[in-house]
Amino acid sequence: MEKNRIRFLFGMAIAAGTMAAARPAAATNLLKDLATDSHGNAYYLGVSGGPQCNSQTCWINDGTQLIIYTRSGLDQDWEFSLSGSTRIQDLESDNDNPRHSMCIDLVGFASAGQGANAIVEPCSSASEQVWYFVAASQYQAPFPGCYVIENAHTAEVLGVSNGTMTNGTHIIQWPLFTGTPNQDIGWHHDQFWCPQ
Repeated sequence: MEKNRIRFLFGMAIAAGTMAAARPAAATNLLKDLATDSHGNAYYLGVSGGPQCNSQTCWINDGTQLIIYTRSGLDQDWEFSLSGSTRIQDLESDNDNPRHSMCIDLVGFASAGQGANAIVEPCSSASEQVWYFVAASQYQAPFPGCYVIENAHTAEVLGVSNGTMTNGTHIIQWPLFTGTPNQDIGWHHDQFWCPQ
């Protein structure tokens, strides 16, 4: 399956150069949450502790919680496909140890229900690591270029716990809140993710 390779553009050449040195720019996929805080700050899907996990001696461990965080580290770089079923792999874990790549999973998957925390676990063929990126337009949500990330088994979507937009808030699965078709009324922005 062909992978999406989307480059995140930095405003400063130094930052872009640093990113390019760490990993080929074409492999960078950021997942920005559509919701922002009261100051308009943007938050991205990342791995708890990730801002400290950007050296060769730091490892992303099995079961680590997914969080939102302002743009800060390589743990916020992901690989996935926007078409069909996909695993969502953290590229920083692959950079740390290519034999120990981490993918998005759910805590206690066998009994995972509403509010189950999203975590990273070693990538495998397990069904709980299968996700779909469903375009907002398929739900008649007025957010072009954004998606809900739906688990193939539970049919619930990734969102921000309580919609609290602040560094370190956990990512959970929850049923999709639907709003007024083609109007920005009733939708929960924290359940929509915009690849960059």
